[in-house]
Amino acid sequence: MLPGAPQPQAAEAALSQQSVLAAIEGELQRLAEQSEERFRSLADNIAQLAWMADSDGHIFWYNRRWYEYTGTTLADAEGWGWKRCHHPEHVERVTEKIARCFAAGEIWEDTFPLRSAQGEYRWFLSRAVPVRNADGAILRWFGTNTDITERLETEERLREADRRKDEFLAMLGHELRNPLAAISGVAQLMPQARKDPRIFDQISQVLDRQVNQMTRLIDGLLEVSRVARGKIFLSEETLDLRHTLDAVLRDRGIEDSKAPVRLHAQLGAEPVWVRGDPVRLTQVFDNLLGNALKFTPPPGDIHVELSSAAGEACIQVRDSGIGIAPELLERIFQPFQQGPQDLARSSGGLGLGLALCEGIVTLHGGRIRASSAGLGQGSMFEMHLPLSEPPQESVEDLPSGPHSNSHHLLLVEDNADERLVLRHLLQGEGHTVRVAASAREALGLIARERFEAVLCDVGLPDMSGYDFALRLRGDGEQDHSELPLIALTGYGLPQDRERSARAGFDRHLVKPLNATQLRRALAELLPGEDA
Repeated sequence: MLPGAPQPQAAEAALSQQSVLAAIEGELQRLAEQSEERFRSLADNIAQLAWMADSDGHIFWYNRRWYEYTGTTLADAEGWGWKRCHHPEHVERVTEKIARCFAAGEIWEDTFPLRSAQGEYRWFLSRAVPVRNADGAILRWFGTNTDITERLETEERLREADRRKDEFLAMLGHELRNPLAAISGVAQLMPQARKDPRIFDQISQVLDRQVNQMTRLIDGLLEVSRVARGKIFLSEETLDLRHTLDAVLRDRGIEDSKAPVRLHAQLGAEPVWVRGDPVRLTQVFDNLLGNALKFTPPPGDIHVELSSAAGEACIQVRDSGIGIAPELLERIFQPFQQGPQDLARSSGGLGLGLALCEGIVTLHGGRIRASSAGLGQGSMFEMHLPLSEPPQESVEDLPSGPHSNSHHLLLVEDNADERLVLRHLLQGEGHTVRVAASAREALGLIARERFEAVLCDVGLPDMSGYDFALRLRGDGEQDHSELPLIALTGYGLPQDRERSARAGFDRHLVKPLNATQLRRALAELLPGEDA
């Protein structure tokens, strides 16, 4: 054996070492490939778009979600080719910021829209972090794009709702303070009015108008809330829309040829029968006509047309007024929506009427739409309701006119002011009235006197009006089962009316009351009494 030649044992050891190193290297390669495969599988199945770039920011890999969303290939988007997916208004800003972060080795974060394969832009929150070696040098960048479109839309809706809430509260304060100011003024003028009948007549009219205005505002708030919660119930009957529309026109008083706004009504000669709640449909027609009057400066024209075709009744209310801006037209039937108002808020209202109209029309199985050529071009509201078969027999209205009889009534009301007003209203109708401030006082009067009807507030200090009615109906000492009972209350929901009926009340009147309501309720319950 030559000197210096490797010994057989040493050669075998070296060969064995090389085999081990090769095996280790192969295993490490296999583990790396498995790790890379697991990483890619994980990255392909996350909700975000993901990508990797080299240390200079050159993107060399995207996950499957990127390709699915953008519709691009690696050849399209590698390097800086991703810019083709960005919105033209944002791409320059985004490019400058990400290049600056890549150069500085800083974490990059930005928000911008990306175009989908279908051409839609959606907003993404994007972020990239550097991956460093043990010495701190950047090996690559790993980035993600998270779709936040729905979150941004929700935030915008919340901001819009908050803005509308603030506007609504400001409108509500304005609309309530105006009638309250007038009512306060009436109270201060009362001493002077006692000496001058003309002043008394004028402030009486003011008081009536302002109370009616406050009632409409409060009723509108409650009605919209009921519609939104599905708590409105219709009392349907077969009715001729001609009569309903004609009644609204008469109540508005614009059939007068001297009115500042000209009315052109075409209701037709034939009945137009539908199944509906006459009170609710009157609300809709009155609101549409009221809006037309409010937003049509004189001299102007309002056209009301009623027609029927294809199994539907169609009502159109067109005006030559201020029109509706396109951006408002899209949301005109949403609550609290109004056009621009000056500080005087000369148009008034809370923006609830059209929302209520749409809810009521929908409950009747119909639809309503608004159209306008723009500001200054007038507007049109068109409403459709399904037609109905004619009724089997006509329904007669209650007779109208002054009362024909005087009745002995008991009024149970704990509020002194309301008791005074209601007593005078009833006495003004020719009735004799006894009053009681509590349920026990009323029961004592009933035990001693014979009354023809009892009008009772529901909220009494000693027991509720419901308990009073139950006790009165269940009194074994004297038969009061036939004594007409009328509930007086500020609660007007269907469940409130049902509770009144279960307690034994024959009628349920919602405050504030007027002589017409009282007269009608008594006419329905007492023999010989006219409405």
